[in-house]
Amino acid sequence: MALGHSLGVFYLFLYFLHFYLFINFDYSLVVTAVSPNVVVTVVLDLKAKRLGMYKGIHTLILAMTSCNDVVAIFVFGVLLGVVFSQGDLTQQLLQGPIGIAIGLVFGFIFGTLLIHMPSDDSVCLIFFKIMAKFFNFFCF
Repeated sequence: MALGHSLGVFYLFLYFLHFYLFINFDYSLVVTAVSPNVVVTVVLDLKAKRLGMYKGIHTLILAMTSCNDVVAIFVFGVLLGVVFSQGDLTQQLLQGPIGIAIGLVFGFIFGTLLIHMPSDDSVCLIFFKIMAKFFNFFCF
């Protein structure tokens, strides 16, 4: 959804503004990012009308818009790196997927540690959880 909408805005910008292609596509990605304020308002309206409560439609809407924004931000970052980079183009294009892979591996390892490391009957359970969140917040 984000990329399709971005392509439409891209062609409008290309026709009317005549920018460089990568910068033009970056601008279109900025335009297509969805404001969470608008989405939350719609979801609250759906909840007030009791529409989609049992099928989880409001959760689906929030998840879809979050994924839409993540894709737009990811592609925006990659294209911004390509436009302003001085190095090799292949290295710039691979930097995004490598960053995603590192984030997934770290999230899996750190999540597993948070689940299993302090046992539930440990005396220092709260201390371990506070230190883990502190480490996660300040180091990453």
